Amino acid sequence: MLKFAGVMPDEMQIPFFGTCDTDLTRPGFVHPNGVVGFKNVSFGTTEKLRPLVEQLCTDDRLTLFIGEGVKDMEFEHAPA
Repeated sequence: MLKFAGVMPDEMQIPFFGTCDTDLTRPGFVHPNGVVGFKNVSFGTTEKLRPLVEQLCTDDRLTLFIGEGVKDMEFEHAPA
């Protein structure tokens, strides 16, 4: 059985978060563009909301900055 929780706030300075208790990756699956995952996502929020976002997401691939929206995404690629 798949269990998940999702949060999609109205405030645009807080990203969409989802959790899942099951690893949804398929062993050996590589997307046609060669991406196998995210290395880093830089996301802008306000100073006021930053502590909340840090509490909601403990994934070290999320880098927060004071600003708006996604600034940069770095992808993990399959070995050539």
